[in-house]
Amino acid sequence: MVSVQDKSSIKRICLLIALVFCGCTTEIPFEGDPMPPAQVATYMKVVTPASEYDTPPKFLHGFAPFFPERLAGKGHWGYAELDFDIQSDGSTNDVRLVEATAYDFGRAAARAVQRWKFAPAVKNGRPVRVHVRLPFTFRS
Repeated sequence: MVSVQDKSSIKRICLLIALVFCGCTTEIPFEGDPMPPAQVATYMKVVTPASEYDTPPKFLHGFAPFFPERLAGKGHWGYAELDFDIQSDGSTNDVRLVEATAYDFGRAAARAVQRWKFAPAVKNGRPVRVHVRLPFTFRS
């Protein structure tokens, strides 16, 4: 039987392997760099049921989170997964940490996401709020 902690570790390892082998490693931004829209589109999962929107949100602009200062220089890597809402005006709201290897990674990712801008999801020609989930990998 696999424990919850083992499942979490397996999930993190799979994400790192996917990042290395998916062909998007050349687009992984470093702290403070603009986030590549293709990378956000690849990893962002809209959690809101598909019946609630016709067109999903699209990332427009924002910057990669900074590596937490407290953990910098220690050779750490990190992982954080966030849930957040994309409002009908394209702003983000209600950012919540789902999981992280260290709280500082989650806090850094949340700070970055709070300033991101999206083209909102659309239902029947009108912008609508949706709930999304997005993982982040930190490396120093």
